[in-house]
Amino acid sequence: MSWTTGQGSDSSLYEKFLKEFYFPGWVDTQNNLCTTRKVFRRRSTPLKGKYAVIAIRTGRTGGISAIPPSQIGNLASSITSGAPSLPTPGYQPVDNAFVRPKIMMFAVGIAQDTIDVSQGGDKAAFMASIDFEMQGAKVDAANYEDLTCYKGGSTTLAAITQIVSTTVIEVDNSYYFYKGKSISFYHTAGDWFATKVITAVDHSLRRVTYSGAITVITSDTVVTTGARPATGTASVDLYGLEPWGLDTMVSASNPTLKEINGTARYLGIDRSTLPEWQSVEIDANAAFSYSAAQQVLDQIHDLSGGDPTVAFTTRTTRRSIAVKFAYGGSSETGTTQTRFMDSIKYKGGLVARKEDRHGAESDDWMRLNDEIPFVLDRYASHDYENSNGTIFFVDTRHLYEAIVTDWKWWAPQGRILREASNSNSFGLVAHAYKYFERVLDAPNTCGKLHNITV
Repeated sequence: MSWTTGQGSDSSLYEKFLKEFYFPGWVDTQNNLCTTRKVFRRRSTPLKGKYAVIAIRTGRTGGISAIPPSQIGNLASSITSGAPSLPTPGYQPVDNAFVRPKIMMFAVGIAQDTIDVSQGGDKAAFMASIDFEMQGAKVDAANYEDLTCYKGGSTTLAAITQIVSTTVIEVDNSYYFYKGKSISFYHTAGDWFATKVITAVDHSLRRVTYSGAITVITSDTVVTTGARPATGTASVDLYGLEPWGLDTMVSASNPTLKEINGTARYLGIDRSTLPEWQSVEIDANAAFSYSAAQQVLDQIHDLSGGDPTVAFTTRTTRRSIAVKFAYGGSSETGTTQTRFMDSIKYKGGLVARKEDRHGAESDDWMRLNDEIPFVLDRYASHDYENSNGTIFFVDTRHLYEAIVTDWKWWAPQGRILREASNSNSFGLVAHAYKYFERVLDAPNTCGKLHNITV
């Protein structure tokens, strides 16, 4: 049965329902449900060609000193005579950064049998189907966006540690996998393998089963489906179609992604030539200690003169810190310095730590040593195979989303709902997208403490 279109048709009615009833709430959910996403500021960013160009500060400047009291009375003459007692002006080190926005998209499908029923007069069935799909998409899209807040730009979800069969692998971290998720494989030689759909995950063994036999090796990695060029492309130039994540942004090294003019750069800048613009990275190689964390903060201040405003880590890492300090298990601190359990309820039943000065209405926040609030996110980087955690220390004043187009329905030829062109069971599909990039314009104000034994 054909799908009716045009003004006053079923299509027009349902598209209006999608656009006016569901979408505003869906967008609000994406902006507020993601734990880490809430920390990013939002900035409208116009394009110049295919890039957005922003000026960034890459170092520190001079021009600040003291003058003797005798100069106070004759500052004017000192200025005109160029007296050596006056501070010498210094220029702010600046460079142009190139931001290439990425497209994040989600799809909603309506089953053909639901369409047939609705065209028989049961409009409620169609509405219920849309409601069911949108509620699920709301959660899945929020989880995906939160994941890319960390893994975006590197896109690697896990490394293959063992080949069990042509359809079963073991990985170093199964935390990002679930039944029904589409994945792809990146071969170290630069080739890509076909997309597969996960059919089962055994988290205790970190074992992933997928549909369709394929030959991979233990040096291959598992990546998200959208983060790849066409199958078999022997190039990594298009590697990483997702927005940048903290794994890549908070780093002392250039990313592997060849994003700008075929070179591996972050925002088009070679970090190796600007050590003063690099993030601080310290390998703890031990359990968490305040002294190691303080070393990261001190080095950040030496590089940039700034101070991180928030830290990100997993609940697993947080628990190891809580066990060590809250119960007097360390000589570094006593129980009075670490307060984890004091919370306050907000309207709607949301819970936050009383110590939270950032106003986050979420139980995902804690404060460590009454200095820097911690955001706890399930997707923060963690080596589950070796039980090693990572803490990101970030100055959120330099962290934002450069938005070209915020979430909107994709409507080619003016239609949101379109007939499905593939062979699956969907009769209609709709896609929404966001055109943006995540930007950390001062990586030297941030750092990470990794390889924390938990």
